Amino acid sequence: MTSRYVTTSTRRLTRPSSVFLLRRAVHMRRCLSRREPLTNEVADSLKASKDTNDWDNLPLPEQVRSLMRPVPHVLTVITSFQPGQSPEDEPEPRGLLVSSFNTITLSPRPYVSFNIKIPSSTWDAIKASGYFTASGISNSTIAAAFAKGEAGSGDKATEGGWMRDWINKDGTLRDYWTAYWWMRCRCTIEESRPVGDHLIVVGEVVQAGEYEYGRTRMLRSPLLYMNGRYFRFNRPEGVLAHTGRA
Repeated sequence: MTSRYVTTSTRRLTRPSSVFLLRRAVHMRRCLSRREPLTNEVADSLKASKDTNDWDNLPLPEQVRSLMRPVPHVLTVITSFQPGQSPEDEPEPRGLLVSSFNTITLSPRPYVSFNIKIPSSTWDAIKASGYFTASGISNSTIAAAFAKGEAGSGDKATEGGWMRDWINKDGTLRDYWTAYWWMRCRCTIEESRPVGDHLIVVGEVVQAGEYEYGRTRMLRSPLLYMNGRYFRFNRPEGVLAHTGRA
């Protein structure tokens, strides 16, 4: 709440002058009126959403999809390994891109979750191995590769293919320039729940760390997904408000 008083040079509390209030009102109005130009895609989406008839004719799932498209989501790569049929067989890497990775709680132990569409070969690997690794990525090329399941050749659903060249044996990404942080998690199968055609996967974080230069790169330009495209969010020099949390 804004105080009704201001402190003068003599440290006495006095009511703000009408000139001060007028200048502050003009300044706030100018700040609120500064808007970034809309892209054609966003402008068309907003124009379509204003058409009441079209909106009412949309099925509820499509209405929710339309409302959530302009909401930015942080991208995360989830990796795991499908154990071989025999101890001599090398585990097959599996992986996918998600925009739903989030922390659930930090106490008494840190737990995370993400959503995965089933059936999924990555979920099969997580169930069989009991573990998965999450990596916060910064590279749109690797995001597209894990979203489509291909990079040059091979497919994530067959033999692991190209993933062997991109994933270490602990599930982290080999190219440290493509990601910021990683978390090794034990999947709690009993806590994971199916919802519709998706599954909410819950995991306990057992180990975590940063890729080389991860903190510096994340503070500069995190990779986001919005309106069907990848974006880089450039952090402003200042903040609008502080939550009081570190």
